[in-house]
Amino acid sequence: MHKASVSATVYWFLQLAGWGSILSLNLIVSGRMYRLGIESYVHSLLYLFLGICISHLMRSVIRRKRLIEGDTRRFVLGVVSTTCGFILLHNCVEFSIMRLTGLRVGSEAMLDPRTLFLRRLYVTSFLYFGWSAIYTVVLLLRKAHALQLDNIHQMEKQRELELRRIKSNINPHFIFNALNGIRALIDEDPDRARQAVTSLGNILQGSLHSDQTDIVPLRRELDIVRDYLSLQRIRFEERLEVEYSIDPDTLDLPVPFMMLQNLVENAVKHGVGVCIDGGRVRISSSRTEELFELTVHNTGRLEGGRKESGFGWHSTATRLSLIYGKGAVFTIRQAAPETVEAQVEMPVSASGPNARDRKEVRKPTRHVIER
Repeated sequence: MHKASVSATVYWFLQLAGWGSILSLNLIVSGRMYRLGIESYVHSLLYLFLGICISHLMRSVIRRKRLIEGDTRRFVLGVVSTTCGFILLHNCVEFSIMRLTGLRVGSEAMLDPRTLFLRRLYVTSFLYFGWSAIYTVVLLLRKAHALQLDNIHQMEKQRELELRRIKSNINPHFIFNALNGIRALIDEDPDRARQAVTSLGNILQGSLHSDQTDIVPLRRELDIVRDYLSLQRIRFEERLEVEYSIDPDTLDLPVPFMMLQNLVENAVKHGVGVCIDGGRVRISSSRTEELFELTVHNTGRLEGGRKESGFGWHSTATRLSLIYGKGAVFTIRQAAPETVEAQVEMPVSASGPNARDRKEVRKPTRHVIER
């Protein structure tokens, strides 16, 4: 059933239930005070009919004036003034019908017209202001809910724009560094330069296929990392040692696109690249029931404020915050005197559609060392 039709059904149910309950209660109380005649039931039906029709008309006026779209003060004043007007309308219509038909109920038969009108006005005011109070609360709650949804949508749009901005900076940043490395090889070693172009082509192809997503499976990210490191090993030769320790259960878990590559690039550039004798880059992954962990170790030291610098580190922290909020943790520390550790912890349950608790027997971790 459509949402609007459901709301209309609920509204009319509450209208009938509310006014019907009030009139039933009035008949019960009146029946204990005096004997009810046909006039009492006729008057109750008249009051029920007028209450439903006039309160519905009042609701239509409030909605047509769009009072809820103004500030709270204007809304409350508008509802109060509208309610007062419809209280008078109800009593004027009811009193006119009673005068024309000569309908009097119980002790009201002894009252003069002015006193009867004021008495009816007093009772009806309670009912209509109670109705308005409930309707006002409902409208304010719906307005607050709509504003909350709007804020969520705005935050989502802002998040998408920020992710696109970061992602648009990743590819030019990487390509620029890769082309600089290839340029240095063209005259020195054309064969290696051709190999480097092939590796760069593989990376760009993967980038194009992933252009419409913010996350990719870890296995695809590792392909990009291996191609990148093959470029760097042409440049560093024996000075760069690469080690992988990858848990097979993590290969299908999603990771932010190019995140691991950026961490590895910073490990090579700010770690191994500044060491005279080169060094090692070690990439590992593991998972528990709740956490998915990626770690990059590299030879080097955190000096000169490097912990807060570097595009890769900054983009990693920002992207993790936008994608996972507080569910992910990114840390960089000096794990040993000559070893820097960059670690990312992500919740398995929030990692994406492929993240699931696997019940099969855990496979042994694959441990590979490349030289």
